[in-house]
Amino acid sequence: IILDEWLKKAGAPVMTTVDENGKSNSIYATCVSIYKDEHILVANNYFNKTLKNIENACKGNFLFITSDNKAYQLKGTYTYYTEGQMFDDMKSWNPSTHPGHGVAVLTVDEIYSGADQIFSSKLDSCHDESELPEEDLSNVSGGRYFYKRRKPEADKK
Repeated sequence: IILDEWLKKAGAPVMTTVDENGKSNSIYATCVSIYKDEHILVANNYFNKTLKNIENACKGNFLFITSDNKAYQLKGTYTYYTEGQMFDDMKSWNPSTHPGHGVAVLTVDEIYSGADQIFSSKLDSCHDESELPEEDLSNVSGGRYFYKRRKPEADKK
């Protein structure tokens, strides 16, 4: 659902983390990638407050806009790695002129476009399509249903 839109992103996305007191911190994330269709990777080149927040297992958001001015907000939980597959992946695309100390990983739980929720990880293979009469389940990945809201014209056919 989001991959096609990701390819059309314009400008630097915004990464938001939250500290233990609920105070948010937002940064422009210039070195980012999608990993295995389920995670957003952000290279830690110069994190400070962002890293402190992630080390406290924070929830957070990730916002981007496309070249056709559609906004997307991804919500989930951030984790941090200084080794392993995701770290190695980050090192493969992060510019060598940047330090790449580690990688922040957003595991996406929800995706919104405007006020419309277009993805929720709360749906899993235990749910039956009949439980979601207004949804069009379109793809299965990583044991989670990715879904889109049905367009009203689909009901008229």
